[in-house]
Amino acid sequence: IRFAREIPGCSRKVMPEILQGKKICNTLIISPPGCGKTTLLRDIARVLSENGIQTAVCDDRSEIAGMYQGKSGFQLGPCCDVLDGCDKAWGIPMLIRSMAPQVIITDEIGKSSDVPAVMQCMASGVSLITSIHGSSFQDVQRSSIGNLAEQGIFQTMIYLTGKGGPGNVKEVIHYA
Repeated sequence: IRFAREIPGCSRKVMPEILQGKKICNTLIISPPGCGKTTLLRDIARVLSENGIQTAVCDDRSEIAGMYQGKSGFQLGPCCDVLDGCDKAWGIPMLIRSMAPQVIITDEIGKSSDVPAVMQCMASGVSLITSIHGSSFQDVQRSSIGNLAEQGIFQTMIYLTGKGGPGNVKEVIHYA
């Protein structure tokens, strides 16, 4: 059994990779299960929100926000809206239309139904920070969002490793 927890500050190393000046890079976090993707996403949401960036979390499995009776179990900051228990294919477009986010954060993208939602994010000028299971770019290419990754939709790819504990950054790659 894994217990979700907060690790405030765990995103400190990657925030300069995600925020390029005032621009929020579309970011894909890649790692095998259990390496800290969700914990990292949670802290990224908190940091962006605390810096006044309109942040929205599409939390289809209630893992990022840990919602219970309409309240987040984790600190996501003052500028963060959470759509809980809604599939990304429906939730991302709803957040774009109704919450006016600057960035949407979601976990474990990769189903074919997620692709149109990602494209809607890109077309609307909303940045996307998300994660996917894998160990390499080849793993990403084999997923339903592989074509999007090959097209350079994600300007930043962060690879995590389980060596040394969850949340350790193995490599960061920037694409133009």
